[in-house]
Amino acid sequence: MFSPEEIVEKIKFYKSEADHAPTPRVRKVEQKPMRILSGGIARTTGGRIWATWIDNCECRFSHPVAGWSDDDGITWTGTRYEINELTTPGGLSRNSDCSNLWLAPNGDLWWIFDNGLGVFDGQDGIWASVCKNPDGLEPEWSCPEYIWYGHAINKPVVLRNGDWLIGCSFWLYPTDDMIGVDFPCICGHELDHLRMAHILASSDQGKTWARRGGVKVEEWSFNEPNLVERQDGSLLMYLRTSYGIAESVSVDGGCTWSEPERSKLMHPPARIATVRLKSGKLLMIKHAACQQKTEYKREKLSAYLSDDDGKTWYGNLMLDERYGVSYPDGFQDSKGRIYVIYDHVRTDGEILMAVFEETDVIAGKVISPNSRLKQVIHRLPGYVENNDESFVHIKLIANQ
Repeated sequence: MFSPEEIVEKIKFYKSEADHAPTPRVRKVEQKPMRILSGGIARTTGGRIWATWIDNCECRFSHPVAGWSDDDGITWTGTRYEINELTTPGGLSRNSDCSNLWLAPNGDLWWIFDNGLGVFDGQDGIWASVCKNPDGLEPEWSCPEYIWYGHAINKPVVLRNGDWLIGCSFWLYPTDDMIGVDFPCICGHELDHLRMAHILASSDQGKTWARRGGVKVEEWSFNEPNLVERQDGSLLMYLRTSYGIAESVSVDGGCTWSEPERSKLMHPPARIATVRLKSGKLLMIKHAACQQKTEYKREKLSAYLSDDDGKTWYGNLMLDERYGVSYPDGFQDSKGRIYVIYDHVRTDGEILMAVFEETDVIAGKVISPNSRLKQVIHRLPGYVENNDESFVHIKLIANQ
């Protein structure tokens, strides 16, 4: 046990390390992971598909990596770039827990990720690197720039007025049973009033960002906000909770939000993905309905459609029926095809992709000739085909 004086000194040291850590760098990949976590997927104006995921996920060594495909996702380069987890001046390691890729309206490819001490140090931060030649032989990534506190796991949304919005989460300060090497939890108590889901906005195409508003949800579980601009101009936010999904609405561009309400969508505590399709419909990728909270199963990853901005859903195209599938992200290309990335198993696991069309979702089965499911993007060397049968779900701890 540490004395009160020693604890004060440790807090001062870690706070200084968190505040004065070096800027992360994008570099060529050098190490091999044992665990893997899905991040995001995007298609460039030239047709290249980029994917990002987290290597060595959910520990203090986790960091984002990225690679691409030039043949519509049939073959992949594997990991080509990673965010370097630079150490602090005092020798502490930094890592990232989530990342995503987003094609901006001007064709720039954004790599958005978080970075902090351990899995969570009490404040962490959102960073972004931009690539202006994502179709090039040697893509060049800018020096990452800091955006704000917390974590942003889902793609930005461009509003009709041109504003860019990012939904982000500033996690609750971890409880005592989470404090340790992976959760150092040593700074940021002065920010406790900000521990909720937030909207970050840019009116100058990402040059500057500012917090616009936020909402706190009961029975919190990472938040992972998904944003949708509805047909009437209001904003709908889906939030991850310990019971599944909550919903909140803003009618003033994200400045203020309604009290979150339980969604009618049955779902385990896990990430979902939403995409506004060219037809005007909403697409949601989530797990098939579970009837009660005790059924914590990340299985039956499925696609659904809504014609009324999320009031009702239909379709149910099964993308992957297995246990241990999770963390979807996706987009729709100019030809109407939908691309979704997700992970399977994580430990000695794999990153996969589903390609399908709106007609497949309506039919509830693959009927389009160019659709394909369970396309492998990246697989760790220890993967075995039947490892989903022995998959053990991660035990939720405290306020996770």
